[in-house]
Amino acid sequence: MGRAAPLLIPYKRLEHTNASSSIHQMMRAFENYSKNSRGPVTIHAYNMIASYKSMHDTILRLAHDKVVPLIILPFHDHRGTVDHNLIAPIRQFNINVQTNSPCTVGILVDRGLSCRLSSTYYSFNVVVIFIGGADDREALAYAERMFGNPDVRMTVLRIILRSKLEGGNQEEEIEAKLDHSLIAEFKLANTGDECLTWHDIEVDDSAQAMSNIKKLQGNYDLVMVGRRHVEMSLRDEEMVEFVEHPELGVIGDMLASSDFWDGMVNVLVMQESRGLGYGAFVVTLQGFQRI
Repeated sequence: MGRAAPLLIPYKRLEHTNASSSIHQMMRAFENYSKNSRGPVTIHAYNMIASYKSMHDTILRLAHDKVVPLIILPFHDHRGTVDHNLIAPIRQFNINVQTNSPCTVGILVDRGLSCRLSSTYYSFNVVVIFIGGADDREALAYAERMFGNPDVRMTVLRIILRSKLEGGNQEEEIEAKLDHSLIAEFKLANTGDECLTWHDIEVDDSAQAMSNIKKLQGNYDLVMVGRRHVEMSLRDEEMVEFVEHPELGVIGDMLASSDFWDGMVNVLVMQESRGLGYGAFVVTLQGFQRI
């Protein structure tokens, strides 16, 4: 439902006794996250009534006021339960947030929880695809924070373009140094951890990179990848025209397609802040820091 002036109201459980079960499930999930997280986590829930065209403005102002380092948005397509008439406006809303956000934005393609659960044991297997660039660094750093949970197993697939081993322009060299710095920090922090598997694969071009990604085997519950690494590392301009969902990037779009693991894998696509409007954040393995 839309309205001329957006309305943001704090969520109160007692006032939502007739709310849909999905809302209560989401709130229980946040409450469980708060209880089980390391360190203090406070949940502030809101109801918002606004048009899709202006909704992102309200959310980004709230993110700025609360100094939010990360926004995670759900992805919707024709395979979901959302009314098909709402898919296009919701996708445009996600793009508006990505374009204007003061902080990192993640888009979650949720195909359902497949991880092993029991009353006494829980495990969650994550694979990170790292090619290079700011967005992939965000994905790796966020994965590191998840890896702090002893029940999380992590695989990192680092794809190296052979032509980049010979060097590049000044901007590419700076990005490469930032990549190497974070990778070294990640490996040092997790030396000897049997729950971490690291693979380095050298490729000649985008086609080989995609082929290696498609060969990923494993019972992974989540695939994490940056959105905008390719223009810096793979030069795959020729592939952009085949992307159905540009908000997911070239690789994220492939991972979310029905051709990859029958479309049943959860995907989290990360995009680093463009630093528009409100300032920016940098990410380290210890957390997000404002600059």
